[in-house]
Amino acid sequence: MKVVVIAPTMFVSERGTSQRILKQIESLLHKGVFITLYSYGLGGDHESLRHENLKIKRIPNFFPWLKSIPSGFSFYKIIADILLVIKVTFSLPKDTEVVHAHLYEGILIGWLVSKLYFCKKFVLVGDFHGSLSVEMGIKNVWLSSVVKKIESQIHTIPEIALASSVELCEYIEIIRKDEVLMIFDLPSVKSFFGCEVEKSEKILLYTGGFGIEKGIGILYKLMEKLSDLKNIHWVIAGSPIESLDIPKSIDSCRYTIVSPLSKKELESLLQKAYLGIDPKLNSLQGSGKILNYISSSVPVVAFFSKTNYFYIGDSSLDLTGLSIVELSDIIKGLVESTERRSKVARLVYERSKLFSINNLGDRLLSIYEKHI
Repeated sequence: MKVVVIAPTMFVSERGTSQRILKQIESLLHKGVFITLYSYGLGGDHESLRHENLKIKRIPNFFPWLKSIPSGFSFYKIIADILLVIKVTFSLPKDTEVVHAHLYEGILIGWLVSKLYFCKKFVLVGDFHGSLSVEMGIKNVWLSSVVKKIESQIHTIPEIALASSVELCEYIEIIRKDEVLMIFDLPSVKSFFGCEVEKSEKILLYTGGFGIEKGIGILYKLMEKLSDLKNIHWVIAGSPIESLDIPKSIDSCRYTIVSPLSKKELESLLQKAYLGIDPKLNSLQGSGKILNYISSSVPVVAFFSKTNYFYIGDSSLDLTGLSIVELSDIIKGLVESTERRSKVARLVYERSKLFSINNLGDRLLSIYEKHI
């Protein structure tokens, strides 16, 4: 099978959107699929990208001094997406069977190319990683309504719609009126089992972005509520460091900031962690960090959502709650009972085995083959 992947992002970076795309590519290469990847000029190399079945076609890095892409609106992305349209249009392999387009921009690029190649039939797959209108967070009512209309139109474009969470599937299905398929993420770290944590100081680990939308404010509130809990040490690991605004209310807590967070440091922290914390409320996004926790046999405390239940399974009864009070009670109970923590660690580790590169490749291939 010949698949084109459109990835309008910095590729590869160590976390987030880029990792979801990378893991899908790895799973398809594992199944013998031939892939042509189109992406930005920004990004690093990865050993799995050096594969005989993979061709990478990047646009020029027209701002060579730029090392990363800021979140939100960016003139760089506008220029980059225009160049991607040109790049894909003039170099699309003739025998392409599937165009798997990621993000709203990628789906628009795939749609434009399909119109230009009106005599060439390929299946357009749209892979949604979140909600455009929610992530932009526009407060102006008129502008927000315009963005939502554009978002809704893009939801109807691809022949096959995929999404990174159960809630996002349901959100898109309101407009599409047909099934949107959830494609699970894979952990970005090596899986290991090490649930016996017997240390005088228990590490409670948060990893990810430092933005409000990632739940960092809720994390501070949890730290404040549990400030009297003995023998715990919080680790707040991620980026960007300039987004951190540490409140004085947690001054009495023992905590460490790790930023930036490399993959090597992440793996080291996961080996030491007693619990993982994912305080994100936005369930329209995927949960890659949850997979990192559970594949490292680290129980993760999070808000209840259908997506979190999908990943954590029945252990979510012990690990998820509906409020900050419930989450703090769960954390306290697990800190005070290493036996209970070890039991849950084994369960979530076994659950993580469902989310394998082989299973992901099988799922993607079965979806493609039904529509070719």
